[in-house]
Amino acid sequence: MTMISLGVFLFNCFKYWDRDLTDIPSAYSLCIYSADSFILQPILAFILLLVVAIPFSDTYYTEKNTKLNYIVYTKSSAKLYYFSKIITITTAVIILICIPFLLNCLLTLSVFPYIGLCDASNQMSSQSQFYDEFIDFFFLPKLFSYSPYIYGFCFILLLTLFLVLCAIIVFNVSTFFIKNKTLLLAIPFMTYCIVAIVSNIAPLFFTSGIPPALDPFSYLFAFDTHIGKSYIIIICYFITLIITALITGRIAIQKIKSEV
Repeated sequence: MTMISLGVFLFNCFKYWDRDLTDIPSAYSLCIYSADSFILQPILAFILLLVVAIPFSDTYYTEKNTKLNYIVYTKSSAKLYYFSKIITITTAVIILICIPFLLNCLLTLSVFPYIGLCDASNQMSSQSQFYDEFIDFFFLPKLFSYSPYIYGFCFILLLTLFLVLCAIIVFNVSTFFIKNKTLLLAIPFMTYCIVAIVSNIAPLFFTSGIPPALDPFSYLFAFDTHIGKSYIIIICYFITLIITALITGRIAIQKIKSEV
């Protein structure tokens, strides 16, 4: 993710090279957490799921295959072993996702204007008349109005928490399907693909009114302009992930205990 973060920064540098200052947007809209920060943003969701799935899909199998876990069991309980893994996973996801994203933000802020002349929030801009309409599409618009940079930082934390829960679930499930790494890697992709398909066909069933935004990443990338966002939907996603992590975690502990 560090290379991708640097790549996004360099892409935006080349994109706006030799542009007039009035055409250069604010730094916050070019950070990697922004929904339209670079051309490959639509596939970033899949990249993020892959990044958090690969390291933890065969951790348990590798330790079991090398008998390392049995050495650990002689000095700690199965429950302690499991929770140490959860702490490791959380730390690893923060290093893999949160830190590269923050690095990208710092680099972007060092080059691009804090508030661009063409920014809708700039009252001197020709786009300022569309400011209220512009932010209505955002998730948590009041926070954006207070500070777009605090807004972006909150989305980094929200995205990191979401991916931490995904990584924990992948690890938990890996204790059941010990040797089937391909299946473990496929589970996050298949789940997200199903959600994305449902999200795209949902408008067909709403002949009147605004269809709900069901894609979780439309809530996790800042400045996303999909309509139909609801606090209930993203809360339901997190509750579902937490419950799934707890249930699979309990089963994983029992599975580990049976092998001690």
